[in-house]
Amino acid sequence: MITAQALPTQALPNAARPWQQLWREAIRDPRELLCLLGLEAHAARISDAAAAQFPLRVPRGFADSRPRCAMAIPTTPCSVRSCR
Repeated sequence: MITAQALPTQALPNAARPWQQLWREAIRDPRELLCLLGLEAHAARISDAAAAQFPLRVPRGFADSRPRCAMAIPTTPCSVRSCR
């Protein structure tokens, strides 16, 4: 007979967490989103009134500053040619 083993109790990665929790923890302030993306200079120029007029909700996993694939890395024609 195969017995079940207890699962370790640890924090679940984003993919395994309930979507409702990810929704509650989502970024709602455009300035916070810009800071997470490394664009602090742009975030500093947004006023409270402007931020209030730009409603958004971005799950934190989508705002991860590391590109997920090579297509997400900005390139110029020169850098593309040097990769070949």
